[in-house]
Amino acid sequence: MVFLINIPLFIDHEIFPFKIKFVKRETVKTDYGKIMCLKFVPVVQEGRVFKDEDDMHLWISDDANHVPIRIQSELIVGSIKIDLKEYKGLANPLAIVK
Repeated sequence: MVFLINIPLFIDHEIFPFKIKFVKRETVKTDYGKIMCLKFVPVVQEGRVFKDEDDMHLWISDDANHVPIRIQSELIVGSIKIDLKEYKGLANPLAIVK
């Protein structure tokens, strides 16, 4: 089940509509082990940088911290993948699957 969330963003003295889709819960394999995550797909503008409006994926830890774990995107000129490399000082334990 996909949920669409509308968030008004205030950037450079203007309000922009921002849409993000919650897709599913997913376990992501990382350097720290497998982490339970919430998977989101921000709706991006296609044509300038992104091929399609659903080309960016964002995984946030499914715990009280909500730490960004991974961002992955297909671009017109290639692709990009960003993984969390270090964390410290979290208020709660990270959702690592044992």
